[in-house]
Amino acid sequence: MVCTSRTGDAAIAGGFVRIPVADLAAAWDACRQRPLAIADFRVWLAAREITARRQKIADDRAPIYPIAELAALCEVSQRRAMASVRRLVGTGLLAWSEAAIGFPPRPLPAGPWADTIGKAEGSVSIPRRVLRFLCAGQAASTIAVAIAAQLRCLSRRRSGWDGRGRFKISWVAATFGVSPRQAKAARKSLIAIGWLKPEPSPQWAENRWGRAYRIDLSWSASHPATQGGSISAPPTAPAGPVSAPPVPDPDPLPRAIKNQEPAPGGPAGVRLSGVSAPGRPLPEPRLADVRPEDLQETGRLLELHREAVARELIGPSEADLIRFLAAAEHARAVGRANPPGLFAHLVRGACWRYLTQGDEDRAGARLKAWLRGPDPAPMARPASRPELSEDARTAREIRRSLAASGYRGDPFPPLRRHDPTWTRERWDAALCELGGRDGRA
Repeated sequence: MVCTSRTGDAAIAGGFVRIPVADLAAAWDACRQRPLAIADFRVWLAAREITARRQKIADDRAPIYPIAELAALCEVSQRRAMASVRRLVGTGLLAWSEAAIGFPPRPLPAGPWADTIGKAEGSVSIPRRVLRFLCAGQAASTIAVAIAAQLRCLSRRRSGWDGRGRFKISWVAATFGVSPRQAKAARKSLIAIGWLKPEPSPQWAENRWGRAYRIDLSWSASHPATQGGSISAPPTAPAGPVSAPPVPDPDPLPRAIKNQEPAPGGPAGVRLSGVSAPGRPLPEPRLADVRPEDLQETGRLLELHREAVARELIGPSEADLIRFLAAAEHARAVGRANPPGLFAHLVRGACWRYLTQGDEDRAGARLKAWLRGPDPAPMARPASRPELSEDARTAREIRRSLAASGYRGDPFPPLRRHDPTWTRERWDAALCELGGRDGRA
């Protein structure tokens, strides 16, 4: 069911879609188990948006539901969208045809779902702008925190809509089955885009019910997918082809990871014409002429950040600085033909949604290393470092090979499919060993 909010201070801009909490919970739990996946849940949400678009069609016109529209909302190919629809239909979560879309009612699954506004007996009103944003390739943790915020914060009163409420990350993790670390990172990203705003509250209240937040009912993102427009292609370097955006490949891990080591001497790619020859001083860094050295040297990258702040392309806060550095890390990892061009496109177009948690982690480690400065004395370093274990070497090779193939998600699931003997604890221990060697996990 779709509704448009009344005009006023307490209205939801862009309208909203009402989804029964029981149906939402059943779909989420089903899509967290095989044969479904989180991509199928995004398709299920996109189907809700498509039905909302057909509510205002005149009675004398028969609506149609093309698979191409569903694929565009989810930013996937029509083949993948159709595969998700077949899986959803097979599990009873969706009824699909080009003439009609149906959502069979489902009972509320067991768990903490009842600990919401209305005790999960009614419907949750999801703003359509947020619905389209979640459909467009958002991670499971981001979807979980966004839905949790709406279940615990969004309510309707006599005076209109109210977006203030409280929730705990521990409740999100228990209800949606995501790790607390991923949920905290997702909450941080939703705060960064301005949709979720923390509010001051006494500590005793936070300990009992969680921190207070307010949902911005007038929020809209700059990406066309949140405004009902056409879906734009992922950012590409203006001066040459770059790799395609990550797609949820069911088995992206190459069969022979031992041959996937990158070439020595730095990241793979070609040296661009116009780069200063060895021995010749580089010009001052400028956003109008970004060079590979600007992405490699943190000092030059910070100069570019100051220029971007002066031109109001990004804010001066520490979070914005991490985002700026993460764009450089993303361009170095993804932009094979022209990393500087890809970086400039990300900054000028404010395409921060393409940055991953791994990009931000590398950016944070890079900034810490810059602020810490060089080691005071070389003699303080050990004469030789211990050899990495077999697990650590395997984890390093897997991460490099997946990054080279364009995969930007969590490396553990494809590793587990490749070698079922691996466990999450074994993977975390390997990452900790790598973090002690190169400064990042």
